[in-house]
Order: sequence, then C-alpha cells, then structure tokens
Amino acid sequence: MRQHKGKNILIRARDCQRGTAAMELSLLMAIIMVPLYFALLEISDAMTINRRVATSVNTLADLTAQSTELSPSDFSALVLGVEGMLEPQDTSTLSIKVVSVVLDDNKPVVHWSRSRNPDGSLSEPYAAGAQFSNLGDNALLTDVPSLIVVEMTYDHKPLIMKQVFQSVIQFKRNSIRYPRLSDKVQFCPTPGTCTT
Repeated sequence: MRQHKGKNILIRARDCQRGTAAMELSLLMAIIMVPLYFALLEISDAMTINRRVATSVNTLADLTAQSTELSPSDFSALVLGVEGMLEPQDTSTLSIKVVSVVLDDNKPVVHWSRSRNPDGSLSEPYAAGAQFSNLGDNALLTDVPSLIVVEMTYDHKPLIMKQVFQSVIQFKRNSIRYPRLSDKVQFCPTPGTCTT
C-alpha cells in the first residue's frame, strides 16, 4: 500500500503544472532584469562622474580666481587636487585648460594659458595675445579687466557595458570666474618673471 501511495505522489508531482507558468515568467523576467540592472549601474556611475567633473571644474576655477599669482608648481598642485576629486576613476583621459582672458580692442584675448593634457604633460594650449573664441558671451568682459576660464574634458569608459556599446562617454565642462584679489591673475613661469 505504501509503494502505491509513493508512486501516486511521484506521478502527481510529474504531472503537476501549477508552478510552470511562474517558473517561465521568472526566467523571462531574469532575461529582462539582469541587463536592466547593469544598465542602471552604468547610468548611476555616469551621473556620479558627471557631478564630480562639474564640481572639479568649478573648484579649479574658484581656486585659480582666488590667486594673485600662479606658478607652474601651483598649477600642478591644483591639477593634482582635481585628479583627487575624480578618484577612484582613471584620470588618464582628463584634459584641463586654465586661461586668463583680457579685453584688448574690445576683443577677448588670451593673457596666459596652461593645460594638463591626457598624457599628464603640461603645456600652453593658447598663445598669449591670441583671440579667445570660447568665451561664449564677450559682454562678460565689459566691466572687468580679466576673467579666468577653465575648460575640462573627461572621457569615461563604461566598465560593464563597454562590451556591448564599445563607446566612450565624454563629459565637457567650462567654468568662468572673476579674479577676486586683483584685476588679473598673473602667471609666473619663474620667480620675478610674471605676465603683465
């Protein structure tokens, strides 16, 4: 009698269809939810990086505008601080340009400029005296002798979805500040040899 009941239970378990629909639905949802979960992780990561780049560019512009003179070592220290703000992200794709813009014959021209290139080297992106066309609104210089402009570009490579999209997300931010402690922030390549 017990064997008969045992067989009956096994046969009934084999023929039971009550959980099949739920199992099929859960498998279908897993196919949809797993990629959605990873996409949301990537979007969240990109939003965090975007916020960090925005904070970094504004902080760099603000600190530069609070200076009266800026030396190459001062610039390197500011760049190092910005890189620290972006950690733990890889900063090898970070490009930073700091430009002092003055008004000359009612045109914005470069007073001095320095940049941190993606390879980590420092350079002069715009020649002194060249017209500066990235200001957007030239009226910003009508009442002040100079402006500090910071341009930052950061290429973000998604960690998880890069296998699918094979692309880079580029964040570009600009920030403009008026010098606070003097009419112009001077750049001094060596002590006693500052811009005029």
